[in-house]
Amino acid sequence: MPNTKILFSPIGTADPITALGDGPMLHIVRHYQPDKIVLFLSPKVTAYEQDDARYTSAIKKVVAQTGQNSPDVQLIFSNVEDVHLYDIYIQEFSQLLSGFSDDNPEAQILLNTTSGTPAMQQALVAIDAFGHWRFTALQVSTPRKDINKKDDRENPDSYDLELLWECNPDNEANAQNRCIEVNSVNFADLILRENVIALVSDYDYAGAERLARQMQVQNDEAISLINGAAARLALNQNIAASAFGGTDLAFQSGKRIAEYLWTLEVRLANEQWGDFVRALTPAISETFFAILRLALPDAKWLVSENGIITRKIDRAKVEANEQLSKVLKGYLNKTNSPEPFVYNLQLAELISEYCPQYTKQVWFVRGFEENARNLLAHEITSIAKATLEHKGGAKLSEILQILFELNEVKPGMYERISKKILAVI
Repeated sequence: MPNTKILFSPIGTADPITALGDGPMLHIVRHYQPDKIVLFLSPKVTAYEQDDARYTSAIKKVVAQTGQNSPDVQLIFSNVEDVHLYDIYIQEFSQLLSGFSDDNPEAQILLNTTSGTPAMQQALVAIDAFGHWRFTALQVSTPRKDINKKDDRENPDSYDLELLWECNPDNEANAQNRCIEVNSVNFADLILRENVIALVSDYDYAGAERLARQMQVQNDEAISLINGAAARLALNQNIAASAFGGTDLAFQSGKRIAEYLWTLEVRLANEQWGDFVRALTPAISETFFAILRLALPDAKWLVSENGIITRKIDRAKVEANEQLSKVLKGYLNKTNSPEPFVYNLQLAELISEYCPQYTKQVWFVRGFEENARNLLAHEITSIAKATLEHKGGAKLSEILQILFELNEVKPGMYERISKKILAVI
């Protein structure tokens, strides 16, 4: 039915009435006048209702006093003794409320988030914030307009409903409506924000962006930076340059190896050991080429196609150069290709000849690459970090640090990016 109101209310120690006035459940009934009331009673509260019907009787009294239509009252008797367990109520309340919503698609479903145990209250607020249903969550402020005191609550074992009703100040015509509709958007955004922070701290920028865009109050600056960081991690230069250009985090458009090494650093931080080792080869190639160019320009030994230098060896140029021929003769004799591709092994051999000051570091890195990659080259498998390091003869972080040093690149770019993002979230 359209315009139908359904109240779902756990019951707590302030219900149905205290010496100060209506308990939260009764106050909502008084001011929202629901057509149906569903009371959720813990085992202890169930005993009180079965003993003197205090909750249902109080509803009848307020209905008669206000002149509203008599609502349909449903009692749900819970057998959960651990009333402090939040997770239990999340599941139980979700199932109940889903049923109410499905059976009454046009009804306004009211949630009493003030009664019941703290676990019940928190569960309802969370469901309202993240559920897929349309709810109106309600809080009821205390009549004291301050923190409740122990003496405000009646002894439930010697409860006198009739006396409390007669003395109830909320029965007066000028009594204040203490119901407040909860802005669960703030609660949802708070939790989403904490999750975004966690994802950004773990360099999961794509996941962080998806959550950030779900927030009702969106932070455009943070989303722009997160989007830029995700693009940068994917080596998407255009988006990344737009997000970080002109700052100390500017995209290194002229130095691809720097950006690539920073992505390796994230793989290492996220414990993606296999991916890290597999991704080392292009980083090593770029580094070795950069070193070698200090003494041997590409054009002197590599094939040029349409004015673009390739990574294929020009046999004629090499054979015409005694020094080059000496280094590469063995490799060229093993292949029949007129323009064989150059691998990191040949680059390391050339560096030893032309740039001997780098020999120790280059062969250290090359040895790790050869030995560690063999574990991953021929089958799909998960290999422990310790195994890769033992086989490779070095720590993964040590190899990455050497590559940073050889390229004169400062580590920690994504740590700095995440700090920048976190500062504006």
